[in-house]
Amino acid sequence: MPRWTLPAVVALLILGVLAGAGARIAYVYRFQPFGVGDGFVGPVPYGGNIKIATDGLADTEYVLVGQPGATGTVAYPVGNMSDTDVRILGALPQDDLITSLRWSVSVAPAPMPQSFPMTLKAHQSMTLLVTVTKPSYCGTALYESLIGIPIRYQALGVTHTYVLPLRPGSPLGHNDIPIALCVDEGRTAHVR
Repeated sequence: MPRWTLPAVVALLILGVLAGAGARIAYVYRFQPFGVGDGFVGPVPYGGNIKIATDGLADTEYVLVGQPGATGTVAYPVGNMSDTDVRILGALPQDDLITSLRWSVSVAPAPMPQSFPMTLKAHQSMTLLVTVTKPSYCGTALYESLIGIPIRYQALGVTHTYVLPLRPGSPLGHNDIPIALCVDEGRTAHVR
């Protein structure tokens, strides 16, 4: 056996260990377990001043109606789609657009809202309760909506941030619908 064989084998083993460690670190920092969960969606039963805007075919957004200072709550089902328990810490501040972020178990009709932090077990769901307050700067020709909720969570020994998207709904899926905080007062939306 040549003298260079042992150092070459050792070098290859070290490179393999480093590559495996690098892949694990990348996985830990990219880990995102959230998806659509079981539970109720929409402003019922907590809604307050939230109405549902529709184009006649699909729900397009939730609209916060009323004077500045009016509040409303929308429920979004969130599931942990991974095999790892996740500790949800709450939301990051977002320019006071989100007044409160709470959670409840994923059963209707109206379970009691709970405060964060909470642990969401692997393959379980919760209902995220997002409360918003109409800003004082709303007025004519102004539109502002909440299209994502930044959620902080801990998993695999690292604190992460995930922005839960609130895209417009469709006839097939209404789980992610944005919340319009300011709508042009001259525009009439079809609401229900």
